[in-house]
Amino acid sequence: MMIESRCGIMCSQCEYQEKMNCEGCTKIDKPFWGESCAIKTCCESQGHEHCGQCPEFPCNILTDFSYDKEQGDNRKRIENCRSWANYENHGIAACELKPEEVISALDKETTIILATCADNRVTIRPMSHFNDGLSVYFQTGEHYLKTQQIRANPNVAISVGTYEIEGQAEIIGHPMDEKNQFFIEKYKKKHPNYTERYSALPNQVVVKIVIKLVRQWRYIDGEPVIAIGRF
Repeated sequence: MMIESRCGIMCSQCEYQEKMNCEGCTKIDKPFWGESCAIKTCCESQGHEHCGQCPEFPCNILTDFSYDKEQGDNRKRIENCRSWANYENHGIAACELKPEEVISALDKETTIILATCADNRVTIRPMSHFNDGLSVYFQTGEHYLKTQQIRANPNVAISVGTYEIEGQAEIIGHPMDEKNQFFIEKYKKKHPNYTERYSALPNQVVVKIVIKLVRQWRYIDGEPVIAIGRF
């Protein structure tokens, strides 16, 4: 299914496509109708392809725009965004996943499952971690395969409980570096044995993962729902 706009307007049915030679807001930097568009700016600043991907959908800005007396369409664009989102979710309804749910799961568990990928090879393993909000930290060997893959491709996936998590990884130095003192303090509380045994070894590095997307399958009133959080 082709995404035609950020707000749900069907550009292929818009009179301004030919009249103003408009390619649509997904392909242009500035819309012809003004210096900026609040919905386009908001959507793109959060990395969404359209408003239906936002956990606050439909927000007040989109709703007011849809019911505008002059340019509104009586919520047609909202339903288009909803259809696009449902199509992306294989036709399954979606609901908001709040960050505190993910943080609680990461706090409670001592181990995550980490998947990394580079050179057409995907590998997976358990990792002893701690988290600071929606940032996840662990230590590992600098010459290990996972570290090499992260250097080549920082996009990683992790799972904890029933949460499917995507994020970006960064190698931030040795565990004993002065700038990583916070890491030693927090890692020692959750994994004292690993800290004492491995953290001072010369080949160790700290990896930080910033969480970007979380999904979880749920049942609400007996119906399957995908809870989605974009951060």
